[in-house]
Amino acid sequence: MASTTLPPRGQARPDLPAPPPPVGGRRQRRWSLAMVSVLVTLGSALAFVVLWMNAGDRRPVLAMRNDVAAGQTIEADDLMVVRVSADSGISLIPSSRRDEVVGEPAATNLLAGTPLVEGAVGTTHGLGSGEAVIAIPVPRTRMPTNDLRTGDRVVIVRTPSSSDGEATPTRQRRT
Repeated sequence: MASTTLPPRGQARPDLPAPPPPVGGRRQRRWSLAMVSVLVTLGSALAFVVLWMNAGDRRPVLAMRNDVAAGQTIEADDLMVVRVSADSGISLIPSSRRDEVVGEPAATNLLAGTPLVEGAVGTTHGLGSGEAVIAIPVPRTRMPTNDLRTGDRVVIVRTPSSSDGEATPTRQRRT
């Protein structure tokens, strides 16, 4: 019986041909794996952007770009759209209602950079045509003994400039 001995591990067998060397002496590149890794990276970045945009349930609402005084008409240039996340108790005006807001008067002073809420746009309620809310400074020593609060009814008395006329109440207003 003839015995054959195998060469030590890692050495080529003399009876088999040697494998051809790699072209150029380097390993072959796998462009398909490189393309898959690029696509996975881009997909991950896109998923991150989508999740970031939806984080906190932010929604587009109208905000003031410029200051608008109470009673002035709101112009298209005075508005901008911002994405905010707000509590459900705050009634912000969505950006889809932009056309309804443009041309309406400001019900209160609107400052640049603040989001618009429902009560800040439109005519003020409670005052008729030709009526106004005014403030009259009264020294504390001349105030009535009972303190006035918002919503109290007061009587405005117009006194004549001469001493021969009689003072008469004119109208009742809410303060």
